[in-house]
Amino acid sequence: MILRYKPLITAKAFHASDAYFKGLSGPHGSGKSTAMVMEMFYRAIGQPPAVDAVRYTRWGVVWPDYQGLLHARELIMSLMPRGSGSLSKSGEPLKGVFDFMLSDNSSIWLEFEMWSAKTAEESLKFQSSNWTGCWIGDAADTSFDVVMTAMSCVRRFPTRHTGACLWGGVIMNFGHPEIDHWLNSFFSGQGPESALQSYPFLRNYPKALFRQPPAAFRVERDGEVFYELNQQAENLINLPGGADFYARQIAALRNQGRLMEIETDFCMVDPVSE
Repeated sequence: MILRYKPLITAKAFHASDAYFKGLSGPHGSGKSTAMVMEMFYRAIGQPPAVDAVRYTRWGVVWPDYQGLLHARELIMSLMPRGSGSLSKSGEPLKGVFDFMLSDNSSIWLEFEMWSAKTAEESLKFQSSNWTGCWIGDAADTSFDVVMTAMSCVRRFPTRHTGACLWGGVIMNFGHPEIDHWLNSFFSGQGPESALQSYPFLRNYPKALFRQPPAAFRVERDGEVFYELNQQAENLINLPGGADFYARQIAALRNQGRLMEIETDFCMVDPVSE
């Protein structure tokens, strides 16, 4: 088994955290989804083996739309050890198992159930699931109800007879949420609509938010707005063309007059341009 994943600074800190709720925020193309898949992989390897020497984990993967779910499927397939398993290509949930050996002669049983849901009603589809953990992709486009439903499903697998659950929780990736978004109040515990005020018991669950540096900076000179690339942006070595990837994306959006998207998706700030 050969892993070619080398986490960068923010992703390393994300992987090192054992918080129950973990968020990874960063610009478009910063490797957030890859870090989510590898987090599930790492947790599978870290799970104690059962009496049959198998390390069992089962993950829920929830995205706000089906197209995003299919993208997540392709990413998982590309990062898992070749020939170790597969995921269904259509329907819902998408399901699959990856099974492979480790050097200590134990084996991994990494199972996935993948759903699309962005509202409380849609999250009822998976409310009776039994998972180790849950990855909520593009969490800024989902409601807080999806997180609460996912919370009720995690740390329910494996059972005591199949190794017991060493770690369970909810991991999320997202870009730059709007200033009044539930994600901000959830991780900070502040704000008039704070989820921690509505659900006080959530204060007992550790939370950790990790922010990647922006891909660009908004600069204003003589009344004109410019976007300067951040040479310290993460994941540049993995992007096609390196920093030029961001330059081309920003130039295309600017040509279309979509400055607000540049500022939220790449500069990671609340938009000020119209």
